[in-house]
Amino acid sequence: MLYACTASLLLIVGCVLFHYEALRLIGGAAASVSQHRRAVLVVIFGVVAAHLVEILVYALAMYLGHRLGLGALVGQAKPRPTQYFYLSAETFTTLGLGDIYPTSDLRLIASIEPLIGMLLIGWSGVVHVPGRAALLDRPAIAERA
Repeated sequence: MLYACTASLLLIVGCVLFHYEALRLIGGAAASVSQHRRAVLVVIFGVVAAHLVEILVYALAMYLGHRLGLGALVGQAKPRPTQYFYLSAETFTTLGLGDIYPTSDLRLIASIEPLIGMLLIGWSGVVHVPGRAALLDRPAIAERA
């Protein structure tokens, strides 16, 4: 249980710090683009990439926990690395199909992941949507888009 608690705390801190830096870089890259459509694409693809990295980090933590004997994935006899990514993606986005789920100590990591996923997804929208909407209010930029 110590690994799961420590891993959960490190994953939260690491993902929040990573997300902050990703949003900062994405915002800077979008601000340097003169066309509104391209700026929006920079934001969308940048945010999706950031979330995919965060999902991958959680998948790696669950894979490592499984390899250390701290739990398993139910629903697959021999889970492949892609199934850890699948589980992490459905957990991060709160989809939660339930066809694959962790056991033992890995449940703690999986139960914290949707909380951080919802917060980071919401944070992405709060940071970038108002900025992009403000651009639409400026006639010169809206006409070029």
